[in-house]
Amino acid sequence: LFINDVNIRAIKQVVISHGNDATDSLIGIKHHLHNIPEMVKNYKFTNFIKKRNSDIAIIVATGPSLQKQLPLLKKIQNFATIISVDASLPILEKHGIKPDIVTVLERVELTSQFFVNTSDEFMKDIYFVIASLAHEKTINEIKGKKVITMRPFPFNRFFKMKEFGYVGIGMSAANMAYELAYMMGYSMTILIGQDLAYGKDGFSHAKGHVLGEDDVKHKETDFYIDAYGGEGRVKTTKIWNMFRNEFEKAISETRGKMVTINSTEGGARIYGATEIPFSEIIENLKTPKTKINMKLPPQTNIDKNFQKAIKKVEYGISFGKKHKQKIEKLFLEVAEIWDNLVYLNKTKQLEKIDFKKLYKTSDKIDNLKNIFSNKTFQELFFDISQSFIVNYELELATVQVKRVKTEEEKQAKIVDWIMKHKEWLFRLAGAVDSVIFQMETELKHIKKEYEKFKGYK
Repeated sequence: LFINDVNIRAIKQVVISHGNDATDSLIGIKHHLHNIPEMVKNYKFTNFIKKRNSDIAIIVATGPSLQKQLPLLKKIQNFATIISVDASLPILEKHGIKPDIVTVLERVELTSQFFVNTSDEFMKDIYFVIASLAHEKTINEIKGKKVITMRPFPFNRFFKMKEFGYVGIGMSAANMAYELAYMMGYSMTILIGQDLAYGKDGFSHAKGHVLGEDDVKHKETDFYIDAYGGEGRVKTTKIWNMFRNEFEKAISETRGKMVTINSTEGGARIYGATEIPFSEIIENLKTPKTKINMKLPPQTNIDKNFQKAIKKVEYGISFGKKHKQKIEKLFLEVAEIWDNLVYLNKTKQLEKIDFKKLYKTSDKIDNLKNIFSNKTFQELFFDISQSFIVNYELELATVQVKRVKTEEEKQAKIVDWIMKHKEWLFRLAGAVDSVIFQMETELKHIKKEYEKFKGYK
């Protein structure tokens, strides 16, 4: 039963990691394209990760348990690197605690409220590691030092700008902060405020959270998991549990290279992390941390990256249009077959089905699917298509593995196979078209910003 439970969790996490909303992926693509000018003008991520300023990183999340750790964090803030998630920043300002680094991952405009509610003066010397798919308003509201970095998504890799990436495999700003701490070479990372569960009073977030202590409401889909310390159970959500799964996966991969301490002292148990009270783990912090200092890239480098981005987007548009035509052509063929099959079934003339044509079309579908082996196609279009492609392929697999013993069963199988690919092709063509549209739209913005840059240079 235990092994079965682990397998089910793993399968769910893998499927969920491919996303469940193509629109959400498209927003991320749009934001990434729009943010390219800001990315190339600001600090390079690969230079930033070499700027570790202490041996220990403290990741500050916004769980209900954060409040009790703030006085201790304030006392030792000069002796460890503080990596705050975006939502914790206004809370830290109110308590006079200045983080070294803030991670920003979400693409929604609402994230900007964390910076609207933080003073410009407070943000001034903080380094903000921002995913390139963040909302434009979020980036504009951040008044500190910006390190705009790409997530390790195929679309981001298409631009071949490795110096600006990659971080953000996980699903939360805290997951991103943990990955960042590992990449920067911290020997120990301490988690606080990482409850991933409702507090004892039923609240979802720490006191002073910009969106409210009860920002996440209780739902029927909530469930119970092991509590911090192994004593009892706590109530969590599907989303928080995904974050917890990501932590456990990351901790298992960093074991032996970075010690992970969970000093949240509340919420859910994160397996793999050692649970030690915050007051105990910080007793030996005596060496002052240094200041992170970085230089912006030279203008010649910025110019080069602007040109590189423009050329990549132009190539992406040309490549996409060529493949879109192939997908649409096959879709029209399958749609015609689909209409004919529906008609023959309705008029009870199934004996007139042209199975030779069906098998030929099936071969064309198989050949078309080879485009997913094309690296450029993967990079440009897998981000948006993976959420429905993965789910459709799981459904198609049930047809593919169906055993047939008679000719009738074989014919029924090919009919089912062709019928199910009509929507598959329609969605794929739509996905490709959507990405092309965003590239065409944002290319104008990138060129406009490039002209501005050349004018100031």
